[in-house]
Amino acid sequence: MNDKYFDGNLFEELPADHFHKKVLDHAACIAANLMFDAAHPDHAGGVKSANAYHMMIALCEAGLAKLDEKDVAESREFVAKVLTPITKENEREMCREFMAAIFGIK
Repeated sequence: MNDKYFDGNLFEELPADHFHKKVLDHAACIAANLMFDAAHPDHAGGVKSANAYHMMIALCEAGLAKLDEKDVAESREFVAKVLTPITKENEREMCREFMAAIFGIK
C-alpha cells in the first residue's frame, strides 16, 4: 500500500542530493510555522499549519518513493506498531524499540 496524497509531486523527480537539500531547506520553515501556531493559541490551525503539514507529507512521499518497496513496507509495519497507544504495560518495550530504530539497531 503506497497510497499518496499528491498525484504529481515535483520532489519525486529530484536527484537524491537536490532532494535532500530541499528537505533541509523546507524543514526549518515547516517547523517554524508549526511552532508559531503552538506558541500562539489564537493562531492555532488554519491555512499556515495545513500548508506546513502538506509540505511535510509531500517531502515524505517523495522520500519514500525513492526507497525499495520492501523496506518501505517493513518500516510501515514497524511505525504502525510504534504509533499504537503506549500503556504502562508496553511503555518500556515501545521506548526500547523506538530508540533502536533511531540508532539503526535491530
